[in-house]
Amino acid sequence: MQISSALEGYAVAFDLLPQVAWTGQTILARHSELESIGNVASEAAAAAISAEQFDTALEWLERGRSVVWNQLLQLRTPVDALREVEPILADDVLRVSKALEHAGSRGMETRDPSTSSDQQLSMEEIAQGHRRLAEEWEMLVKKTRSIPGFNDFLRLKKLAQLYNAADAGPVVVINVHKRRCDALVLISGLDEVTHIPLDCFSYEKARELQQSINELLFAGHVRAREARAMRRVTTTTGASFPSILSDLWSCIVKPVLDCCAFTVSYLILNDFLVQ
Repeated sequence: MQISSALEGYAVAFDLLPQVAWTGQTILARHSELESIGNVASEAAAAAISAEQFDTALEWLERGRSVVWNQLLQLRTPVDALREVEPILADDVLRVSKALEHAGSRGMETRDPSTSSDQQLSMEEIAQGHRRLAEEWEMLVKKTRSIPGFNDFLRLKKLAQLYNAADAGPVVVINVHKRRCDALVLISGLDEVTHIPLDCFSYEKARELQQSINELLFAGHVRAREARAMRRVTTTTGASFPSILSDLWSCIVKPVLDCCAFTVSYLILNDFLVQ
């Protein structure tokens, strides 16, 4: 398959992600749906980087990592500017947004055989009410975007807006995929994304380091909740925190700093890296 066709397919997939994680579902249900379709953002970003479309890769990573979070932020967006033009519409947007946020925070619906038919009906009515709110929300957003000057109302941020995050210093986004690993850097004053290939890092290396960290945290009783999962692990890496930090430094941090022309003075103290 040609890379251009693949990128077109990923673009369509990203447009559909908000529909998969629809606001008419609970937050838990939305996260579950996103987990079931795999890590689309990382795969799409890897394809875009291979095509040297670094701006697109960064936008897709931003969209993919926070679909549900962006939806929640949208429900809390101030509507002061809209109120100056359409006060009634602004009130409707606030009303429905608050109701949707409340509806989305409830637990996922489960059917308990011990509950009565009246209770089951009540649960179904609640779910139906949630879906009606989501439909009304979509209608209000569409209506708002039809007003001159509000065509970008609650749309996801474009790269030009993301650059504002680099005002206080470079912003580095790491993408780890089975095909390739890369760093994408936003630097204030530059009008394009800086790409840094992480040739010494890999998906397998990332999994290995994650495994090592989990083992160390489990051994230190830091993650008691993961005790059951850790007992299923049959092999141990035997890595120490200093060796993990050393790998992260040499494979990720140093290449990024070198590319950004940062100089770092450091010394080794008690086997730990100290700046």
